[in-house]
Amino acid sequence: MSTPNLVPRVDGEGSLGREDKRWGDVQTLLINGRTVTPTPTANAIPAGDENGKLGSDWIGDIDGSLIYSGLRRVPSLSEPLGVVLVQTGGGAGVWDRVDLDGNPVFIPSGYFSSRTEYEVETMLIDSQSMAKIKKFHYSNVLLTAGPYEGKRARFINQIAFTGSAVHPAFLNTAGAELDQFYVGSFEAFEDTTKAGSQNNKTPLISISLTTMISMCAARNTGGVTGFSLINIYQLAAIQMLALIEMGAPDAQTILGRGNCDAPGGSAMLTGCTNAIWRAIHELWGNVYMGTQGVENRDGTLWIWNKNGNQTYVNTGVVLPSDGSVVDMSVSSGTGYDLGAVFLPASTSGVITDGSWSDNIWMVKDGTTKVCYHGGRWSNGETYGLFALSFISLSSYTGTHIGLRIAKV
Repeated sequence: MSTPNLVPRVDGEGSLGREDKRWGDVQTLLINGRTVTPTPTANAIPAGDENGKLGSDWIGDIDGSLIYSGLRRVPSLSEPLGVVLVQTGGGAGVWDRVDLDGNPVFIPSGYFSSRTEYEVETMLIDSQSMAKIKKFHYSNVLLTAGPYEGKRARFINQIAFTGSAVHPAFLNTAGAELDQFYVGSFEAFEDTTKAGSQNNKTPLISISLTTMISMCAARNTGGVTGFSLINIYQLAAIQMLALIEMGAPDAQTILGRGNCDAPGGSAMLTGCTNAIWRAIHELWGNVYMGTQGVENRDGTLWIWNKNGNQTYVNTGVVLPSDGSVVDMSVSSGTGYDLGAVFLPASTSGVITDGSWSDNIWMVKDGTTKVCYHGGRWSNGETYGLFALSFISLSSYTGTHIGLRIAKV
């Protein structure tokens, strides 16, 4: 069940859908689907004293056997930071933020806006509104120490750290590292024969994935290069940043419901919903976003090579059936690492068994099904930042199917 938007406002914040809108940092924990705002106790040690440790008692009804209740320090702005799935189930799981040693941390107001990875700038490129996502390194590991020892955590940092790799979203087709990539601030609209990204436009819909790819590439003319349809690694980089900032995956509860509660309705204009993370609008709901680089081939997962060359690798991973995502796959092998993306390992037909707040949809019928992300204007709480559909051929079209442009 959704709760009021808990993203703190900042002075001068624009209205919903404005390109100059900037979200403040998210200061929440998600406990069995309930959003709880952390508050230091009255006797908390100020940051900077005793190695920056802070008291970590929390306001709210929290089971102390699940969430660590000892002292926490404020992490530096340049060290690896992660989130750990403390317990599956409850619809949204139980999550906490940790440092690389597995120690739970306290995140003060303004922290994320001061980290380099979260400086998501917007700019016009070829007259299109684009958000710049800066290169970072990642790891996906089982914690070997701390109160959550044995639990899985996902980490990011601007620079390399022990056990990390540069995220595949920041590799070009030759395998060289990119300092950044760009993604449309808005869902795509029809800019004559091209796909574009601008505010207050009718989303481009009823378009096949094959045509999406060609309409994005059509921007690459007259000296313009690098435009494409968003791919699974670029999407995953955004998801990973947002997950660690939110501290949990339930974007609908923590950031905004979005246009997801209108059965029989239709898509809203771009920039007109509260499904926003930083400078990127309609990341869930409204219309599905076609995503290249990953396919369901009769129930087996194929994904682009993690080294950037955009050739498909057969992971051998058998995709689960429809349902609420209980956990994500972390399978790895030659040419692939699913720890870099968010693709389901297990699902349940009971929504309260889920841990990631969102559903996947799957058809296994001997054909190749392509990927659509985020959901549409109906189906409510089953849609969100981690919702995926693998039920349609690349030739399928529908009024609920759209796209987002990207650029390297």
